[in-house]
Amino acid sequence: MSLKTKVKVGNITNLSDARYCAGMGVDMLGFRISEPNGQISLVKFKEITDWISGPEFIAELSESPSDQWQEIPGINLIEIPVSKISGLNSGKPRQATIVSLGFHEWQVCKDALLKHKASIKYLLVNNFSGITNNQAKIIVTEMSTIFPVLLGGEMKVELLDEYLNWPIEGLALNGSEETSPGIKDYDHLSSILEKLEVD
Repeated sequence: MSLKTKVKVGNITNLSDARYCAGMGVDMLGFRISEPNGQISLVKFKEITDWISGPEFIAELSESPSDQWQEIPGINLIEIPVSKISGLNSGKPRQATIVSLGFHEWQVCKDALLKHKASIKYLLVNNFSGITNNQAKIIVTEMSTIFPVLLGGEMKVELLDEYLNWPIEGLALNGSEETSPGIKDYDHLSSILEKLEVD
């Protein structure tokens, strides 16, 4: 199965989400496995990813990245908030990085991001709060002249076609907790992923 654009699904905490997303053709799966705010352990991460093939696996960190993440088998990318950008050492080879930020942070953080351009694979921009779609598109257009952009935040299914016409590399969605082991509500994810399926 293939999708109309690149898709990252983050906040993966269970095998059900991981298998569903892989089956739908999602390109990247993100796991919050950092301490102290991690949701799953490295052991759980390995248990889930051993069953999955196809997507790249991302460690979604809440802290500054350390060299340990380059040593963990199975992790293809790390993701950090823009507030931790100073933890990237631009003079040292490092695992490719996704940097997440809100639309309002772009102008403030642009110079810092440019210093680490060689280490950044994608900017993941989210949080539409307080801005219009047109304002968001202008910001994304400026970002995209420098970095590949993943568009995240609360996706409105009825606006997907509009978003896909923006200069983005893809979309960033989120998984959710299981109601009980093996029991999942996929309404939000499926409504978007099914609309993205290539006919």
